[in-house]
Amino acid sequence: MSEGQEPIPQDASQKKEAAQLAPPIEGSSRREPSPKNTGAGPSTTSDRLVKYESQICTASSSEPSLFTLKVRLDQTQALWEKVEREYETASKTALREGSGNLPLLQNKYEHCYAVFERCASKLSEDIARMSVPTSPPRTAPPTETFSRGCSLPPCDTEIFDGDYLRWPTFRDLFTAIYVNNSRLTPVEKLFHLNAKTSGEAHAIVAKSPLTNDGFQSAWSALQDRFENKRLLMGTPAKPMLKIDTTAFVLPNLAGNLPTSTIDRNILDRLPNMPLADPSFFQPSQIDLLLGADILPSVLLSGWRPNISIESEATMETLLTKFWEVEDLPCRLVKETDKLCEDFFVRTTTRSCDGKYIVSLPFKDSEHIDLGHSRSSALAQFLRNETRLKKEPALKDTYDSVIQEYIDLGHMKPVPPNTDKINFYLPHHAVFKPESATTKVRVVFNASSPSSNGNSLNDILYPGPVLQSDLTLQILKWRTFKFVFNADITKMYRQILLNQEHTPFQRILFRNGQGDISDFELQTVTFGVNCAPFLALRTLQQLSDDVNAQYPRASHIISNYMYVDDVLAGAHTEAEAILAIRELRAALDSAGFPLRKWTSNERALLKALPKEHLLSTDFLDLEEVSTTKTLGVRWNATTDEFYFVPTEVTIQANYSKRDVLSQIAKLFDPAGWLSPFVVQAKILMQDIWLASVEWDEFLPTELLHRWHDFLRSYSFLHQVRIPRWVHFQPGVQVQIHGFCDASQKAYGAAIYVRIQRDGVISANLLTSKTKVAPVKTVSLPRLELCGAVLLADLWTAILPQIPFGRIESFLWTDSTIVLAWLNKPPCQWTTFVANRVTKIAQNTDASQWSHVRSEHNPADLASRGVAAEELATSELWWHGPSWLTQPQDSWPAPYESVSDIDIEKRPIRCHLACPEQDMLERFSKLDKALRVFAYVQRFIQRSQKRPIPGELQLSNIEISTAERLLIFITQRRYFALEYACLSQKRPIPASSAIKNMNPFLDPHGLIRACGRVTASEVLQYDERHPIFLPYNCQLARLLVSFTHRISLHGGNQLMVRLIRSKFWIPRVKNLVKSVIFSCKICVIHKKKLQTQLMGELPKERTSFSRPFTYTGMDYAGPFDIKNYTGRACLITKGYVLVFVCFSTKAIHLEPTSDLTTEKFLAAFARFVSRRGCPRQVQSDNGKTFVGAAAVLSREFLQAVKESVTTTYSHQELLWQFIPPGAPHMGGLWEAGVKSFKTLFYKSTATRKYTFEELSTLLAKIEACLNSRPLAPMSEDPTDLLALTPGHFLVGGPLLATVEPEIKGASTSIINRWQHLKALHQQFRLRWKEEYLKELHKRTKWQVPTRNLEVGEMVIIKDDNLPSNEWRLGRIDSVFPGPDGHVRITNNVPTST
Repeated sequence: MSEGQEPIPQDASQKKEAAQLAPPIEGSSRREPSPKNTGAGPSTTSDRLVKYESQICTASSSEPSLFTLKVRLDQTQALWEKVEREYETASKTALREGSGNLPLLQNKYEHCYAVFERCASKLSEDIARMSVPTSPPRTAPPTETFSRGCSLPPCDTEIFDGDYLRWPTFRDLFTAIYVNNSRLTPVEKLFHLNAKTSGEAHAIVAKSPLTNDGFQSAWSALQDRFENKRLLMGTPAKPMLKIDTTAFVLPNLAGNLPTSTIDRNILDRLPNMPLADPSFFQPSQIDLLLGADILPSVLLSGWRPNISIESEATMETLLTKFWEVEDLPCRLVKETDKLCEDFFVRTTTRSCDGKYIVSLPFKDSEHIDLGHSRSSALAQFLRNETRLKKEPALKDTYDSVIQEYIDLGHMKPVPPNTDKINFYLPHHAVFKPESATTKVRVVFNASSPSSNGNSLNDILYPGPVLQSDLTLQILKWRTFKFVFNADITKMYRQILLNQEHTPFQRILFRNGQGDISDFELQTVTFGVNCAPFLALRTLQQLSDDVNAQYPRASHIISNYMYVDDVLAGAHTEAEAILAIRELRAALDSAGFPLRKWTSNERALLKALPKEHLLSTDFLDLEEVSTTKTLGVRWNATTDEFYFVPTEVTIQANYSKRDVLSQIAKLFDPAGWLSPFVVQAKILMQDIWLASVEWDEFLPTELLHRWHDFLRSYSFLHQVRIPRWVHFQPGVQVQIHGFCDASQKAYGAAIYVRIQRDGVISANLLTSKTKVAPVKTVSLPRLELCGAVLLADLWTAILPQIPFGRIESFLWTDSTIVLAWLNKPPCQWTTFVANRVTKIAQNTDASQWSHVRSEHNPADLASRGVAAEELATSELWWHGPSWLTQPQDSWPAPYESVSDIDIEKRPIRCHLACPEQDMLERFSKLDKALRVFAYVQRFIQRSQKRPIPGELQLSNIEISTAERLLIFITQRRYFALEYACLSQKRPIPASSAIKNMNPFLDPHGLIRACGRVTASEVLQYDERHPIFLPYNCQLARLLVSFTHRISLHGGNQLMVRLIRSKFWIPRVKNLVKSVIFSCKICVIHKKKLQTQLMGELPKERTSFSRPFTYTGMDYAGPFDIKNYTGRACLITKGYVLVFVCFSTKAIHLEPTSDLTTEKFLAAFARFVSRRGCPRQVQSDNGKTFVGAAAVLSREFLQAVKESVTTTYSHQELLWQFIPPGAPHMGGLWEAGVKSFKTLFYKSTATRKYTFEELSTLLAKIEACLNSRPLAPMSEDPTDLLALTPGHFLVGGPLLATVEPEIKGASTSIINRWQHLKALHQQFRLRWKEEYLKELHKRTKWQVPTRNLEVGEMVIIKDDNLPSNEWRLGRIDSVFPGPDGHVRITNNVPTST
C-alpha cells in the first residue's frame, strides 16, 4: 500500500466476501510464526489478506500510478503463495493427526482464494486500463488460477437470488469455478448456473434452453441485467470506488406532470380497468423517479424487489392513533411464554459465588441453524475502527469500554478455531454527546444475519415481557414518606451465561499486541432478544430465593423495580434503613451491586459509601440533589417532581413535521400535564383535518395557535408536583375520580384524599385524555366515553397501588350519563349499552355522583389550559375546594331523572302465530313416523311411564305415532267436523265428507261409514277408511310412500293400495301429481324434448359444384385381412363417407384406423379427386376435433399451393354439430346407412384385403351415385332420372359407355356447347324435380314451447342406463333463424 493512503470502510459486497475469510488456518504457525508466538501466525495471515483487499479496493485521494499497481499485484501474489504454503502444511498435519478440521480448512482456503482472485483481477484490470490510452474494452472474465504444489479443496459459490450488491461476488466466483473450467461443456455450465440461481436470477436463466448454445445466452442475459454500474458504485453509504464527477444541484428536476390538464373523456374509449394513478390527467408533482435501466423490468414484470418506497400513509395512520387511540396498559400472553418459563426453571443454576447462570432459549436446541458469521463481524469491526480513528478521544473511550469487559472477566479470549457451531456479534459505537456519564455506548447486533441468512435472534425465543409499568412504579413511589432510589450496576453483565452457549456470543477485538482476536462474552448481553427476559426473570428468581431470609428485599424486588432501577421506600425512617440493608444484602448475594443511591432523607444514606451515591454531596447542595427517575425529574431536597422544558425559539413558519417533533418531546407518563398536552393533541388533529402535508407550512389560523402553545411551553418549569401524597398506614383514604368531555376531547382524573389527625389533603394522582373522534359524536355520548375512560383508568391503576382499604367516589357533570348508569344496559341503544355494560363491570352505579362543571377538574383536561394557568391551578392539582372539607360539605346527592328518552332502545313486539304443518319438515313418511315415535318415547320416559327396553322401535310404537299424526291432521283440517262429531251433532251440509257419513272410532279418528259396511270380504279399514284431506302434507307423504313401496306403480295400483285404509278426496289427482314429480318415472318415460323441424340450411337448398359443401362420418369397423391365404392377420378397417349437401353425391375412402393422421390422409385423397370443399360438417367426435385444428393450420396451407387459381382464394370452414343431436347430421347418417346396406349384401361372411375393400367401395360408390334424386320426369321424351352421377360425370355411373365421336373441330365445339347446355339442363331439373321435394316435414311437425335459461332438465346419456341419467340446468340457449330453440348448453347438477 502506498504511503499516505488510509483504509476506508468496505462496501457491502466486499464485507460479505471478506466475511468468509476471517477464520485463520490451523497449523500454519509452524511455517510462519508471528513475532510473539507461533499461535498468532494463521490469524495474522488471514487478517492481513482481508485488510489488504480493503486497502486496494477502496478509493484514495489520488489515483495510484501504474508502477504502484504493479507493486500491489506482486504483493498480492506473494500473500497468496504464503497462504498456499500454510494450507498445504495444515492439511498434511490434519490428515496425519486424524482431526476433523479438514472441512473447515477447505472452507477457509476457498474463501482466501476468492479474495486473492478479486484482488488480482482488479489490479490487472487497472493496469490494463492505464496501459492503454483509449477507452478500455469490456473486461474479460479472469482466467483460471490454480494452486501449484497442493490439491485444491472443493470450492463453490452461494445461491444468487438477484441482489445487485452480491452480483460481483457471484460473477467472479462462478467465472473462476465454472466458466473458465475447460473440463466443463457449455451445457454442463448452464446446468450449474440453473442450480446456483434463484428468484429473479433463476427466472432469467430458465428462459434459455438446456443446450450448448443456451449457456452463452443465459450468462449474457445475467450480465446485461445485473451489470448496473450505478447501483454497484453509486451507493453513498457503501462506496466501492472513488469517481471524479461533477454534480449539478437543481432546484427542481421537473415541474408538475402533465403540464396541462388532459381531457378525461378519452377514458370513455378504454375498457373499464383499475388505473395505477386514477388522477393522471391532472397536473401534480412526481411521486417516484425510476432509472432507465430499471423501468423496462418494471414494465415487463410489474414490480422490482430492490425498489423501496417509504410512504407517509403509515405515518398518517400512526398520527391518527396518536389522538384516537390511547389505550391503557394491557399485555398479551403468547404460547411460547410458557415454554420460556419452563426452560428457565429447568436450566438456571447458581455459581459458587452466588451469581446466576442462565441458558439461551433456542427454538430448536437440537438443530441450531446458523451459518458463518465471523467474516461479517470482522468487516463491521474494521469499519467501526476506521470511523473511530477520526476521533481519537472517542476511540479511546470505546476501547476502554471493551477492555473493561476483559478486566472484569465478562469476556475472555478464545482460539478462533473450534469444531462447535458459533456466532459472532458485530458491535459498533453509538455516540450520546448529551449524556453526562456514557458518551459512547457499545451496541452488540445479534440480528446480523449469518451466511445462511439466519441471525442469533432468529433462532431464539424472545420470552415474555416481564417489565413493569412505568406509570405504576412512579405512582407507587408517591405513597411512601421516606424513599430511596438506586440502580444495579451493569445488571445484564452480572448474570453469567452457560458455557455451552458462550460460543454464540463471540466478538472480535484487538488484543494487547494489537492483533484482532476472538473473544467470548460470558454474561447476558444486551442486543440478544431474550436478554430482557433472562435479566428480569433472574431478579424474580432472586426474589423467591431470598424471601425467607430477606422478606423486605424480596417484596421490593418483586414490586418496586423497573428493570434495573429501584424505586422503593417506607413509612418510617427505621423501616427504610432496614429495607436498604436487606436489599443490598440480597442483591449482593447474587452479584448485583447497587449504585447511584438517592433519597429524600440523609439518614438513609449515612450507612452507604460515598462512592455509591449519585454524588458525594447529595442532599447537601440543592443543585446536585436532583435526578432523573424513570424519565421524570425529581428534586430530593424539596421532594418534588418538576419539568425542564427545552428552550424553544419561535420561528415564522412551521410544518406538520416540526409540530409533531416538538409535541413528541413532552414526556408525561402519569398525565400530570394533561390539560396542557391535550391542546397539542387537538391542534395536531386539526392540522390533520386540514390535509396539510408533512413538509407544508401551517395555515395562518393554525400557526397562531401553535405560536401561542410555544409561548406557553416555557412556563412548564413552574410546575411543581409533591412526590408524597401524605399517605400513612391507618389513615382514612378516599379515591375520587372525575370525568368530563367537550366537543374536542374528553378526559379523566383521579385524586387521592387523605385524612390524618383531622387534617385533610387532596392531591392529583394521575389523569388521561383522549381527543374526540373525527366523526361527529353527540356531547352526551362523549360524556359517556369520558366515564368509560375513568372506569378503565380506575381498574388499571388503583388495584396496583398499596393504599389498603379505600373508599371510592366517581363524579361526572352529566345528568344524562348518570341516568344511563342507573338503568339496565338493555334499555339503551347499542352504543350506550356497550359502554354502560363496560362501566358496570369495573364500577358500581352507587359510586357515581353529580358534580357541577365549575367544580370538575376533568373539565380542564377536556378543554385544555395554558401552562402558566396550569401551574397555579388549585382545581387541577388538588381538586375542588370542598374535597379538603368534611363530607357533609360536599355537594348534595343528585336526584336522577327517572325517565329519559335520549338513546332509549325502542321496544318492538313480534307476535308469531305459526300455521306451518310440522310434517312440512319431512320428505319421507317413514322418517316422520320414527321421529314422532321417539318423541312419544321421550314423553313417556319423562312421565315415568314404562317404555320398551330395546333401542329399536316396535311396530306398536310406529302404529301409535301414525295414529297421532292422523289425529293432529284431522283436528287441523276437519276442525268443525271433529267438533260436531265429538258433541254428537250433525255435521254441516257444506262439509266435503258429508256424503260418507263420518264417525269417530275409539281412537278419536274420523272414519267413513259408506254403503259397503255389511260386506264380509272387506277388512275393517276397507269398510271404514280413515279420512285424510287432499291438501295436507300427510296425504302427500302417504302417496309418495305408497309410490316407493309399490316400485313406482301406476295410478290404478296406487289408488287401490291407498283406499285399502284411507279415503282421500280427489286421490287420483294427488297420485298423478306425485307420479309426475317423480324423477325415476319421468326418466322411465324417455320422452325427449322436441321442436318443430327446422329449415334446411342454405347449403342444401342452393346449387353448387359437387362436394363444395360436404358432410362426413365414419362407418365400421370391418374385418380386413393383411393378405390372402392361411393364418392371415385380421385387423379392423373403417370407411370415411363424404356426402355432398346439394347433389347428395357420395364419396367413400377406406382407412385402417380412427386416428387423426389416417383421417388426414383419407381427406387428402378425397380433395385430390373431388376438389377442396368450402365447408365441411361433421359430428364432434375426437377424430374430427383433433383434425380441425391441424387442417386449419397445416393442411389447407399445403393444398393452397397445388390447387388451381380458381380455388386458391377459398378457405376451408369446419363446423361441428351440437353433441347429442345426430339428427342434425341426418344427410351423412343416411349415406352411411345406404353404404352399409350394399356392403353387407355383397360381403356376407367374406373378409377382404385392403385392396379388395378399396375396389368394393368404388363399386358401391358408383351404385350410390346412380340412384335417382327425384321421381322420373313427366316428360315422355326423357327416360332417364336425375342422379348424382349427372353432376359428377354427366350421366349415371352404371350407364353404358357411348361410342367415340369423330369429326371436325367445329363439330367438337358444337358438341362442347351442347354439353354446356346439357349441364344447365341438369341444374334446371335439380331445381324443378329435386329441390321442391324437400318442402315436406316428415316428423316434428308441431312447434313446442322453447326451453328457457335456468330450467331443470334431465340429460340423456346413451352410455348410461336411464335410471342413472343426471339432472341438469340450462345455462344458455341458441335460437334458430325462426326463433325456435333447438340447441342449449346444460350444466349438470351435483345430484
